[in-house]
Amino acid sequence: DDRVKEGREDVLSQDTRNRIRKCCELMHRAVSAGGLDSRTRSDAAVVCARICLMGIKATSLNENKKSPFRYRLPRKASFFTLIAAESMSQCAAHDAPQRSASLWLSPSPFF
Repeated sequence: DDRVKEGREDVLSQDTRNRIRKCCELMHRAVSAGGLDSRTRSDAAVVCARICLMGIKATSLNENKKSPFRYRLPRKASFFTLIAAESMSQCAAHDAPQRSASLWLSPSPFF
């Protein structure tokens, strides 16, 4: 029983790692899409940072039970926030300088 339970936990942790990796790949792909203008790239990067801060759910066997644990990715969040700040600094909107300045300052608590 212990070996079965241990094997099951190994599969779940491997599945969780794969889920985190795939999510990160998709977020990087979304932000690096070539056809995005600066404002849209900034907005996409902010959403990616928010996803990283909320965390990615750990895999659970109980589908009815919500997984209580989420893997938070604060360093990835700061990376996406810096992408958002850089993109916003290239934007021509009237509120771009203020938004860019706020975004440049926001990753500092993550370190």
